[in-house]
Amino acid sequence: MKTHQVAKAGLTLIKRDALLAMLIPAPILIGVVFRYGIPALDSWLAQTLDHTALVPQFRTMLDLMLLLLIPYLLNMAASMIMLEERDERVSLYFAVSPPGIKGYLTGRILQPAMISVVLSAAMFTLFRSSDLSMTRAIPIAFLASAASVAVCIGVVAVANNKVEGLALMKLGGLSLMGIQAPFFLSGTSQYLFSPLPSFWMTKAAIEPNNWPLFIAAGLTVSALWIWLFFRIAGYTASGRRVW
Repeated sequence: MKTHQVAKAGLTLIKRDALLAMLIPAPILIGVVFRYGIPALDSWLAQTLDHTALVPQFRTMLDLMLLLLIPYLLNMAASMIMLEERDERVSLYFAVSPPGIKGYLTGRILQPAMISVVLSAAMFTLFRSSDLSMTRAIPIAFLASAASVAVCIGVVAVANNKVEGLALMKLGGLSLMGIQAPFFLSGTSQYLFSPLPSFWMTKAAIEPNNWPLFIAAGLTVSALWIWLFFRIAGYTASGRRVW
């Protein structure tokens, strides 16, 4: 069995799970909602309640959430697949099959992460609301993918089954708070959210000069979370180490 067949096996699991199958069209739906749905609702509320529209002030925040939500959903599917395979002890089979554990992790983590970067960049090109340039958006998309991988592996590390995994993925949505923090907090207080990789996405988007440094900081934070959760997730329920 080759590495691409590991990914193919994952697609088979997605097709038979209605919840996971809904994640396939999700990137386009998210893009449409963020680009047209939310501004239209904001405009209607502004006219109805006679107040100033809020979306024009937060277009960059919407674009950052767009860049993060797409890899988050794709990696959510990956984590659910890994939990199901662990429940059925399929992951142990992959560990001794020709692709080995490296091929398994490539098919379950690395490939979805790379696909999510491409999709994020594509959806940003089609549905962006702000003047954030592609030069900066693409590195941010890589950071968003790394942040999502950290959440994905964290779910696999902590959850005992798919039900717990779904609950933890919803809890992992709190990582979006890192995006909002720099918009609403000033001074050093905003750095309370610095352990969240998404915090560095916003810093890279709104700071005109030091954004490469913020990208590097975000990738470093993501790598630390991935390393920690990866070590925990590598053990089976019986205590056997898989990777």
